[in-house]
Amino acid sequence: MTALATARGAVIAARRLTLHAVENRHARDTMVGAVVHGCYRVDSRIGSGAMGSVYAATDLRLERQVALKIPHPHLGNDDGVKAAFLAEARAVAKLHGPNIAHVLDIELLPNGTPFVVMELLDGEDLESVLCRRGRLGTAEAVGIALEACAALAEAHGVGLVHRDLKPGNLFLARLPDGTRSIKLLDFGIATASSPAGPPNSTPVGTPLYMPPEQATDSAACDARNDIWSLGALLYEMLSGRTPFEADSVDGVLAMLLSSPAPPLATLRPDLPKRLAAVVQRCLEKDRRARYESVAELATALAPFSPASGDVLATRTWRVLCAARRRVARSASHAAARGRATSDTLPQPLTASMHRAHASARLARSYALTPTEVASLCALVAATVTSLALLFGG
Repeated sequence: MTALATARGAVIAARRLTLHAVENRHARDTMVGAVVHGCYRVDSRIGSGAMGSVYAATDLRLERQVALKIPHPHLGNDDGVKAAFLAEARAVAKLHGPNIAHVLDIELLPNGTPFVVMELLDGEDLESVLCRRGRLGTAEAVGIALEACAALAEAHGVGLVHRDLKPGNLFLARLPDGTRSIKLLDFGIATASSPAGPPNSTPVGTPLYMPPEQATDSAACDARNDIWSLGALLYEMLSGRTPFEADSVDGVLAMLLSSPAPPLATLRPDLPKRLAAVVQRCLEKDRRARYESVAELATALAPFSPASGDVLATRTWRVLCAARRRVARSASHAAARGRATSDTLPQPLTASMHRAHASARLARSYALTPTEVASLCALVAATVTSLALLFGG
């Protein structure tokens, strides 16, 4: 570990403690040692947030390790907190991908307070990694972002926006075979995608990673909110600092709303210009200028992760399309959409017409925008070219 990384880690840790008001995790916790719901023995506290704490526990019935997310005692009777815990459990229960921290059950304490039973992960969160190392190598940072794209693809596909992507909510889990996988945590403030709705001027999320529109109207959100946050995470992983830094939350919000982020190329002149441009597009203040989906972003990032970029980008497209199709099938107009996709054209098709017709089928079947269709086709073409070079040369 270099002196620079150590110093940078101290700066990052101090800044986050100031902006997030993290409580003292060394305080005595009366939950540790208790048996909850008659079957979960609480072994230790492993994390804490604004609404509750996360504990490592043992399921005495099934003899397995689990995690319990329990509201803070002073919030246990708050109806809003109870509703938030239930909403988070229901939201995560809809998601089945390998990059999601899965909910196993939701139960009640004797006083009626809900708690969530989740899989227990082995590893560390991205925040700990950045505090220790300062910044990451290009391939590693892009690889983490690509796995985050795959995790978000399913959520976005079913209409959920996370709204609180930050290093503490990306967990680098160690799998039984020794490999590492990114797990997306904490859907506590996730909400249904809603580009327009009753305004809400109360900011929701973490100022260092939230987009400008979320700071001014947290009710209006869609997948592009999370794309901004992914851009902010990439910026920090690559440069060792967040796009907007100040001595207070108000200072961060003021910069977020009025100033551009320092160009990534000035902080990391060794980075490929195209990669810096990808990050910059994620951080456009006008969300219409950002990538439309995490799959489109994954396609743009794939060339900078040679080992697995194309695989992860393809998986992101597959997950997004499958989730959107699931929603479409359950909608009342699914039958009409199915008839549209089975229509045949009366005239013979040329090669260009075949391509156009295939793109139209993609758009109708998976609710893809024209930009997304073009991005997916570009990924397929790049993959075919790579295969041709591999097997033909």
